[in-house]
Amino acid sequence: MIRLYLSVFLLILLSSCSKDFLKRYDDRIEGGEWTIVDIDRPNGGSFDRLPFREGDRFTFYDDGTIRYVPAAGGIYEGTWDIIKKWNIRTEDRVNTLTVSAADFMTQDVRAGYFDEIRFTGTNRFVAYMYDGWRVFKFRFRR
Repeated sequence: MIRLYLSVFLLILLSSCSKDFLKRYDDRIEGGEWTIVDIDRPNGGSFDRLPFREGDRFTFYDDGTIRYVPAAGGIYEGTWDIIKKWNIRTEDRVNTLTVSAADFMTQDVRAGYFDEIRFTGTNRFVAYMYDGWRVFKFRFRR
């Protein structure tokens, strides 16, 4: 009888857990609004050359389009893509994220290439931008 209760308890416990880690990165990033909550620069470097800032918001759509709203204002529309490729820095296959968007009112274009992205939870991921020996770590939250 104890085995039956234990089996039922484990079945309920496992079925209630999030299965997001089984999804492809493309599917995990779609839907909802992602906000950059923090940018770290452990190796130094200036934030001036970065295309994105803390407080910027992104919405990734399943057709490969994106809506980007900077914290400073404006609305950008564009495209995004996730590709799995070899990363020589980590010597591993990683997911990369490319974002390109334009504000059609001001004709301003923002583009960024994240050399590696990693989901740290259902509603969180980190993205790394490598610039020579400098590394910028972006934390996103939905």
